[in-house]
Amino acid sequence: MKIINIILTLLLFSSAFGQEIPKKEGCIEIMKIRHSFLDNDKGEQTKEISNKANKPYLILYLDSLGNLIEKVGYGKYHNPDLRVLDFVEQNIFENGRLESTVHYHTDYNKNINAKYRTIYSYDNSNQLIQQKMLYFETDSLFLQYDFEYDNNGNKTKIIFSPREYYIRTFDEKSNLQSIQQINNNKLQWERTFSYTDKTIIKDLKTYYDSDRDYTKQEISTFKNGKLTKIQDGYTNRDGLSNKTVFHYNQRGLLKKIDYFVSYSSYWKYQLKSYTEIKIKYCKKLMPTLIEKINEVIMNE
Repeated sequence: MKIINIILTLLLFSSAFGQEIPKKEGCIEIMKIRHSFLDNDKGEQTKEISNKANKPYLILYLDSLGNLIEKVGYGKYHNPDLRVLDFVEQNIFENGRLESTVHYHTDYNKNINAKYRTIYSYDNSNQLIQQKMLYFETDSLFLQYDFEYDNNGNKTKIIFSPREYYIRTFDEKSNLQSIQQINNNKLQWERTFSYTDKTIIKDLKTYYDSDRDYTKQEISTFKNGKLTKIQDGYTNRDGLSNKTVFHYNQRGLLKKIDYFVSYSSYWKYQLKSYTEIKIKYCKKLMPTLIEKINEVIMNE
């Protein structure tokens, strides 16, 4: 599927930098369209919604295997107009493995420029062991992540620097049991996981200091193997709680995501915004590909 309009726009923008952004084609096109409920003059939420033109804030292009090959975002931080191009990211896959990413950013004069590129390195077992983000023009290092694994192929450590890293533990069935953030040899926070047939429960506890520490719990609910709801909130004090509800079409593809908020335990959840998802595809979607498409939608 050719993305002619976007590519023509990008080529016009890129001419100011004397570079061309390569044309991408994707078998699967995903558009994420967000609507928020508007407030009246009294600050009360109404039934009126934003983005009545139904413009996407994010477009994702996948190949026939479900690999994300391009991501295009609209609306910038200081200019949320969804006609304004924000960024483009293009991934290169070889034999189904992500090898590199080029990150293009725009300024407020509508110029587009390749700002970073990310290189992914793998071991002999095809496990990702290093991820380097480099400044595009100078090829100098901007960020680096290193990864370690156990004998079962579980990612046990994510290293941001010698002083900051995540430790991940697993049970004998390779179910994730905990994640700890370590900074300067001190535990910053820990998230523990427990499982039932229909839920994953994540408990978060922080260890910054007595005044700032808190505990939260997130419960993910599944039905027929599909994630249907995520609900999270404080467990040691009253405060903001969030609930996300996922809707699927008859084929099992995500079609809508609702976002609810409750400001305290005395408040009912109120629907604040929702995202519509429109998908175009050029081939028959098998269950494994549908699962991969849904995973990309949730992660992006």
